[in-house]
Amino acid sequence: MRAIAKGKPPEALRRHLAAATPSWRPTYENFGDKPSLRAALASEQHGLCAYCMARIGKPGRDDCHVEHLRPQHPFTELELSYDNMVASCQGRSPTTPRRAPEHCGAA
Repeated sequence: MRAIAKGKPPEALRRHLAAATPSWRPTYENFGDKPSLRAALASEQHGLCAYCMARIGKPGRDDCHVEHLRPQHPFTELELSYDNMVASCQGRSPTTPRRAPEHCGAA
């Protein structure tokens, strides 16, 4: 994994965390703006997958996802920690043969 200088969480994630109430807890599952989160992570990684350094995060493409360094379960206290998230490629490019080994996010 490459070294990543983490910045501030995107505004959408900060708003989601701030919306907590005694009767409602923000979770990754109920976070509604994952595209902005993916974009922020890919941007701070200079458009590179955190693991294999493949190009990711081009506008309009769903070529990456949010990877939690510590799994969301059982580490529920870290599921919305921006420092626990990186952008990872999907593990296959459009030209990858079907039987090729999957890597990164797909693995």
